[in-house]
Amino acid sequence: AGRVVLAGEYTSTTYPGTVHGAYTSGERAAAAILDRVGAQISVAVVGAGLAGLAAATALSAAGATVEVFEARDRVGGRVHTNTEWGVPLEFGAAWLHGLAGNPLVDLVRRAGLTLVPTDYDDAVVHSYRTGSASPGAAAAAAELFDELDTLAEQDLPASQSVAQVLGEVGWRPDTPDRQFAAATEVAGEYALDIEVLGAQALTEGDDYSGGDALVSGGFQAVPQMLAAPLRVSLNSAVTALTVTATGVELRTASGPRTFDAAVVAVPLALLATGNPNLDLPAGVAAAVAALTTGNLEKAFVAYPDAWWPAVSVLGIVDSPSQRWPQFYDLSALVDQPVLVGLTGGSAATTRPTTDAECGAEAAE
Repeated sequence: AGRVVLAGEYTSTTYPGTVHGAYTSGERAAAAILDRVGAQISVAVVGAGLAGLAAATALSAAGATVEVFEARDRVGGRVHTNTEWGVPLEFGAAWLHGLAGNPLVDLVRRAGLTLVPTDYDDAVVHSYRTGSASPGAAAAAAELFDELDTLAEQDLPASQSVAQVLGEVGWRPDTPDRQFAAATEVAGEYALDIEVLGAQALTEGDDYSGGDALVSGGFQAVPQMLAAPLRVSLNSAVTALTVTATGVELRTASGPRTFDAAVVAVPLALLATGNPNLDLPAGVAAAVAALTTGNLEKAFVAYPDAWWPAVSVLGIVDSPSQRWPQFYDLSALVDQPVLVGLTGGSAATTRPTTDAECGAEAAE
């Protein structure tokens, strides 16, 4: 009993949906294994994202023999730095949210990286249709932020959506400005539309303090640093786990492997589709099935010179289908005129077929 423990940002009740939550969930999983099974054991860790690497690090430090299995050809999971433009662009996780007490702050510095604080108020909003400034959209976003902040102090039912609880206080996305607000303050933050996001999400987790910051220098260095002393098998997908009377059997392409215990740290979307196949207890299986992974899309656009205002955040009201309502200026991080566009929720599921078409759409 207790030989298999789940880890990942979706299991974090304190910092859900963040790399902070992923990392601490791995530490929690390791502590659970050590408490239930002991330290002088062999442990398989399935997944080399921040959760899996945190679990493997803690287990190894306690004296366990650990092997990490990763289906991809790299470590990091959703931390994925791309350097094909000659500068580090974060295709995956990019921000640390709540720097006070965040263990990732120390890890970032140990990896030789720096943090660039984010000022979300350093922003302008323009109309896609007219090109003129849209102070009304900025005001609508501020209004919605305040409404969400007030709702977060209440005991919201899991059975209601954010749209429903907002409707009860008279807020609806019934104007272009309010649609922009919903796209940036909810879909861009939670990766789900207000009609789909459960109201309970507004109340989850601890308060974040210390501000937010972008990781500069290549976030991938953090998981690479964590993985360096560990035994990590890349391109090694685990298809199934079976709990036996004495341990856990893993099925891989190279054949079965047996360990005393296992930490499963794969994304929720994979686990929900039976990848790896795992006979979960009924209550855990129901919880996994009830959760939804949101959608968030990024597009990077580079220019010879910066033509945009000298601000951190560029908002766009009336963006077609809310595809690209917000861009961040990365010039200070990469020393090149580069913007990154973000789109979340259902808008992130309607991308053009090719990367070139997607880039052209974001540039427009």
